[in-house]
Amino acid sequence: MDNINYLRNLDNEDIGVLYPVAKTIRYRHRPSNNNYVSYPQTTVDFDYKLNSSEVSNITISIYDLEDNLINSYRSSEGGDEVDNYEMSTNEFTYISSSKISKKAGINRFNWDMRHRGSWNKNNRFSYRNGPMVKPGKYRVSFNIDERSYSQYFEILPDPRLLDISSDNYNEQEKLLLEIRDFMSEVRIFESMVESKMEKKRKNRNLNLVSKELNTQEGTYMRPMLIDQIRYLQAMLSRADQKPGNDAYLRLNELRSQFKILKEKLG
Repeated sequence: MDNINYLRNLDNEDIGVLYPVAKTIRYRHRPSNNNYVSYPQTTVDFDYKLNSSEVSNITISIYDLEDNLINSYRSSEGGDEVDNYEMSTNEFTYISSSKISKKAGINRFNWDMRHRGSWNKNNRFSYRNGPMVKPGKYRVSFNIDERSYSQYFEILPDPRLLDISSDNYNEQEKLLLEIRDFMSEVRIFESMVESKMEKKRKNRNLNLVSKELNTQEGTYMRPMLIDQIRYLQAMLSRADQKPGNDAYLRLNELRSQFKILKEKLG
């Protein structure tokens, strides 16, 4: 069903730029589309009003109630990419997004309820598809040409999942964020190895480490470290659940493998 929340507030003269955000149920499903029906991705809709099209920059940032940055996007005329990222410190600022409208009138930005994802050397994939945020209250901040506007909003749990507690949501989110950060660390290490290999193509240790990081091309090849981390992440992301002890054991095993790879290079 379409979100017509802004229509309910159309005559509210107290609203300057950012409209109140409707409560959103956090459904976990893959969007699909065919000739008969469309099932779009569940999103939180942020409606905002611009009195002029002479707007230079819009930055949209989502925070939890402790002011921890969940994700951030900045208007861009081109494609989506990560801006202001410092590899050495793993500092994330925002993702440039062409989906933020700067047209005069009422506009809408759809947030997919996800944390930023892990770093990737390819900007098309970097920081995409992070873990879903847990149900709870959040704050969105719009910075429009250095002027800020904020609204608090709430994400509700799937009402069909009666056996999932708030502790389960907290634990699942925490573990997935640990895996996300671990994947970023491994990806940055992979990029460093590749840079060294360009200068020392015949270095035995570099080639061995690269093969341990990446699955070789072919049929039924053994998944290597990066694909093993991705598989663990996918298994925990498919459904709302309390993580099992085997997930923690597997993550520790993968961290031990990574430690050995780093020690090979000294």
